[in-house]
Amino acid sequence: GDGRVIAYAGNYSDYRDQRVAGQAKRKRSADKSALEPKSSSTSKGKKLSYKEKQELQRLPGEIERAEAEAVEVEELLNDPALYADRAEEVPSIVARQGDLREEIDRMMTRWLELDSKAAGE
Repeated sequence: GDGRVIAYAGNYSDYRDQRVAGQAKRKRSADKSALEPKSSSTSKGKKLSYKEKQELQRLPGEIERAEAEAVEVEELLNDPALYADRAEEVPSIVARQGDLREEIDRMMTRWLELDSKAAGE
């Protein structure tokens, strides 16, 4: 072991039972400490800065605007007249649709990050 001598009352079977029980107890306490949240100082240090608060307030409007534009682009792409009259514009419109999806995903992710950070204050 670790160089310590410990006296156990009883015979070898009693010693073995006590040793197993002690190991199980240490394992449970180690498991509990691993599950407990780390110090609360880390959560207190995650306050929103002024700039982040402004961004959190601004993002819903920007997301709404981008989603409205994405709906317009989708309606345009669903119009058969686009392919008949302005077929050369289709690739750029499809690219814009992809850009809008990425922009919406990015803004939603950022909003969720800021919102969860604000909830942790």
